[in-house]
Amino acid sequence: MLDEGVTHVLSSRTKLRVWGRQYQDDTTFLKDVSLARPDVILVNEMDSSDSIRILKLLSAVPSFIGMRVIFLRLCNNMIDVYDRRDEPDTVYDHKNGVIATASHDLVKVILA
Repeated sequence: MLDEGVTHVLSSRTKLRVWGRQYQDDTTFLKDVSLARPDVILVNEMDSSDSIRILKLLSAVPSFIGMRVIFLRLCNNMIDVYDRRDEPDTVYDHKNGVIATASHDLVKVILA
């Protein structure tokens, strides 16, 4: 439910294209992201190793520069936002985190 709420808030209050899927495997994930070409990738984090793996995976693809990645930690309603610098061969930097309580706080963190 948290991922659906975040997708709705971002899609309705911003002009960002939000894409969210459950991470299954590297190949499927990269293929789906390539087809969707979103501004924001929304991922339910089941395990902290998933987020590290996904950030490294996305960092290896030059055409994904500028995509923002949001991890939703369902265990504590924490939302972590990562940005990739507009330079080839860079990894994502942790930008900010917020506990999901109010939609305006979420939009503020993501647009900042």
